[in-house]
Amino acid sequence: MFTNGKKFIISFTVALALFMVAVLGIVYHSHSIIEMSDEFLERSENIIGEYLNSSDAALKADDPGSSDTRLSQQVTVTTKKGFMTVGGTVTKCDDEFYPGTYEVKFSKKSILASSARVSVKMDVEPGDTVYVLTGSKETGYRQYATVTAAGDGLVAFNTNVIRDYTISTTDIQGAQKAMETLLVYNNIARN
Repeated sequence: MFTNGKKFIISFTVALALFMVAVLGIVYHSHSIIEMSDEFLERSENIIGEYLNSSDAALKADDPGSSDTRLSQQVTVTTKKGFMTVGGTVTKCDDEFYPGTYEVKFSKKSILASSARVSVKMDVEPGDTVYVLTGSKETGYRQYATVTAAGDGLVAFNTNVIRDYTISTTDIQGAQKAMETLLVYNNIARN
């Protein structure tokens, strides 16, 4: 009835048909995933944009009575390609010497291939001068940038390094220099 040649041709044809159905299924399914990813990304961008534009979002805190108030979802990092998936927190520091100071901490530090824009929601008035610093109170601060606050308490600056920053309406470096000058003057006066 069927010779070995006919069996081989029938088997090969069936295997080829199954392979083509599998490839078409994969192509169709991956195309659906890509469209869904674009739609998901667009929705996510809209939600984050609406959140940043809401006027109450900057003032919401977990425990407003504590001296170390943690604000959530107040930091976004964007590049030319869109939002980066970098988690960050904003902590308000109630310091007598440096009022209006916030620490911005990122979950994942990295050096970027191109510049990114870090946007932080904090309690500032539009037009306020805001100082962006690196370092800490213990090791000393280094000024990274000086920016002007936009509307809705949004402070934004460009960087190519995702790391922890201190943002303040107080000129911390100027205050540290003034304290240093005062200490030097006191030491000279004693001698």
